[in-house]
Amino acid sequence: MLRVSLPVDGPKWGPGFWRLNTSLLGSGAFVKAFTRCYSTVRALRPLYTSVVEWWEAAKSRFASFCRLHAVGARRRDGAEVTKWTEALAYLHGRLNRGESVDWAAYEGAKERLRGLLEARAKALAFQARLRELEEGERPTAYFFQAARARRGASAIAGLRRVDGTLAEGPVMLAVAELYYAKLFSRRACDPAVEARLLACVSARLGAEEAQAMEADVTLEEVREALMGLRDGRAPGHDGLPKEFYVAFWHLLGPDLLEVYRTLLKRGALSASMQKGVLVLLHKGGGDRSFAAGYGWAGESRPDLRGSGRSCSWNLILLRDVLDWVEERICLWPWVSIDQEKAFDRVQHGFLFGVLGRMGLGPRFIGWVRTLYAGAYSCVRVDGFLSGAVEQAGGVRQGCPLSPLLYVLFMEPFTELVRRDPGVDGVRLPGAAGKVLKIQQYADDTTLFVSSVRSLGRIRP
Repeated sequence: MLRVSLPVDGPKWGPGFWRLNTSLLGSGAFVKAFTRCYSTVRALRPLYTSVVEWWEAAKSRFASFCRLHAVGARRRDGAEVTKWTEALAYLHGRLNRGESVDWAAYEGAKERLRGLLEARAKALAFQARLRELEEGERPTAYFFQAARARRGASAIAGLRRVDGTLAEGPVMLAVAELYYAKLFSRRACDPAVEARLLACVSARLGAEEAQAMEADVTLEEVREALMGLRDGRAPGHDGLPKEFYVAFWHLLGPDLLEVYRTLLKRGALSASMQKGVLVLLHKGGGDRSFAAGYGWAGESRPDLRGSGRSCSWNLILLRDVLDWVEERICLWPWVSIDQEKAFDRVQHGFLFGVLGRMGLGPRFIGWVRTLYAGAYSCVRVDGFLSGAVEQAGGVRQGCPLSPLLYVLFMEPFTELVRRDPGVDGVRLPGAAGKVLKIQQYADDTTLFVSSVRSLGRIRP
């Protein structure tokens, strides 16, 4: 007997979760088959106690249908690949024997096989989230080798516990779960500090705007929210991406509207909607084994109020102020504050207080509460999912509303700095006498002060 042991480099990857290959949506046969499937599932709706219960079962049936159809399509493609491979082998045999060959048929067979293999490669690339292939790179051996290297670079080989010991393999899930359970836990706040910060809120919605925010959700609003999602993103962990809902909007739209209105009215999401998947993104630099070195990216906002502004304005403003100060040889200190895990430390009670101070009505605030009532997340580490982590604090990853909620959460602090007479800002030319004191980009805050005494006011 000969025993051979082969080492496996890198961590073991888990199964992750299924996601629909959107190339199926371009198949007329798939579209017709799903339309029939939807009619069958829709006819079962009277058997359920509520539209929400029916929708939970319907999504599961839709996902199962798509998976089965994808398996069937792969089998048919495999049969096609075998057919054209054998045809090419037969033609090659004739060439090797010196027999005549129909060159048009030969080139046609080669082209057909090439198309089938490239389609298969694109399907694999979709599963691996390889954007480069979608942008035109051919599925060469070098491409897939580079893709494997990138995936290996994103792997998490180990996470350190609080005591500094390194956890590897399945134990990493428990370490990540414990870390985020503590991070998302409820935090006690000083009532006096809360009251002081809330008193600084001056921005308020007008009566007409507030009334409009209290109106029922419309079908067009649901569609606009859907179209605002990035391609390839799945609203839930059921694996049905944005493109699926867009392709079948004429079927799903009215039912989705009824589901959302029912959820908002009862003040609680469905079981599948309460669950989120937290994907760890290393921020670069440092030890990759520390959980604190991972996070997720948010959006940005300019400090200047108004609509139609771009986040690039922050960089332009920073550059212009720097040039202006250097030109006048002003020795002004600047303070840059990077809040650790800022999006994950949002205190819900204070956030709802800010929304109320800004004039948002009780119905809209209730809708925001609904998004976080019973919400929880599972941490994904190398394709494996941890246990449930209650979202008692912080904003949800991947939710389009999260960056906006964080901006509103930070507004009282921003106003406090603006109003403080002890903080001397920078008076810029051409700004109609306005004083620049603070600029924010996501969770990064820059304070512009023109005196040393101001440092004592802003120092924590």
